[in-house]
Amino acid sequence: MAKQKKRWFRLIAPKFFNEQQIGESLALGPDELKGRTLKANLSTLINNIRKQHIVISMLVDRVEGDKGYCSIMGMEISPASIKRQVRKRRTRLDQTLKAITKDGKPITLKLMLLTRNVIKGSVFTNLQKQSKDIVLRKIAKTDFAPFAEEVVTGRLQKEIKEKLNKIYPLRMVEVKSFSHNRFLKAVDLRKIKENIAKENRNMPREIKKEKEEDKEEKKEETKKKE
Repeated sequence: MAKQKKRWFRLIAPKFFNEQQIGESLALGPDELKGRTLKANLSTLINNIRKQHIVISMLVDRVEGDKGYCSIMGMEISPASIKRQVRKRRTRLDQTLKAITKDGKPITLKLMLLTRNVIKGSVFTNLQKQSKDIVLRKIAKTDFAPFAEEVVTGRLQKEIKEKLNKIYPLRMVEVKSFSHNRFLKAVDLRKIKENIAKENRNMPREIKKEKEEDKEEKKEETKKKE
């Protein structure tokens, strides 16, 4: 039996990045190509040199002909670029959040808040809690792909900053990284679900009310489809 030869496949960016070609990859066939991961600089994807400190992780999830179509799997900001933003006489708040999107994909997201001045005590605690509630709620009500777009475009960060500025003026809100945990163990997934349930029990009354309204909207949408 003749040995099968590898061939070149073109790698295509997600629709969010206008399905431009971002590279090529050698593979024996579609089955070998599917599931491969790659990274690309955001500045290249959107032709903006100011975004060269951001790296986008992608996965080949579909192959048609000689094209491997990619989807976003995560994003990471260069630690050096974050370090340049941090100065004395400011307070930095870091959080690592684990949650599950509306379409059932587990996410790990690292959030950073930077205040205009030094803070402590109840203000610090309130900022930390409210930012966590905002992000967890957003993840729970959004599918992974549109959530990823909100982070990459900075819309999520802007929303968080606008809401938290009512508590204390922030200089910056940044998502240092986020990723879809594809190979998460069942026991770890169960822990995330348990933590989410615990957070829901401790959630402020006004946010609980908004969540109930979201559920009612989803029910109405389902009825219309039926």
